[in-house]
Amino acid sequence: MNNRNHDFGFSYFLTVCLLALIVMAETLVIISQQINLPIVGNNQVGQGTVTPTPLPIRSADSLGTLSFVLVNQNQVKLVFNSPKIPVGGVDAVLLFDPKAVKISKITPDKNVFTQFAVNDKQALAGRIKITAYYPQRQLTGTQTVAVLDLQFLQKISTSLRLEFKGEQQTIDSNLVSQIDQRDILGKVIPLILNQAQ
Repeated sequence: MNNRNHDFGFSYFLTVCLLALIVMAETLVIISQQINLPIVGNNQVGQGTVTPTPLPIRSADSLGTLSFVLVNQNQVKLVFNSPKIPVGGVDAVLLFDPKAVKISKITPDKNVFTQFAVNDKQALAGRIKITAYYPQRQLTGTQTVAVLDLQFLQKISTSLRLEFKGEQQTIDSNLVSQIDQRDILGKVIPLILNQAQ
């Protein structure tokens, strides 16, 4: 048990480091786009300046999607679709009504990512964060992150949602590009769970 906690702690540490690197990289890009950098040659500052080339704006069809796929009445898959850009990591912030449904088990797809962490400290409030990174191969198209086992607590309609504040926001759900470590998540799709029969 102690080894498992150590492995989770190390995975959590790596996740935090990855997210810190993403924030730092985005900050450096923003700063470099706002200033002119001097040209340096032969240990002397030259007369010209270099203006960084802004990164291309991604078209809507190249952005990724996070969503759920119903497997059966008590299981759903958390999936992403990135049609063009390979994905290097996923942060999925799940939102749900804890009075209506409980996520009783989360099983990662080990054929997709080698590292996987779950932060369920806010599960009683209806919020769980799943982080997956270190892809097994280049990941484009539709891929499964994990399978969620559900336990329904009431016979009512409810939903599974993903927290998403917009592209390039790092505190919500994200798809991280394997190429340039930018957030490429363009939209999230909730799943309505109807247990009202």
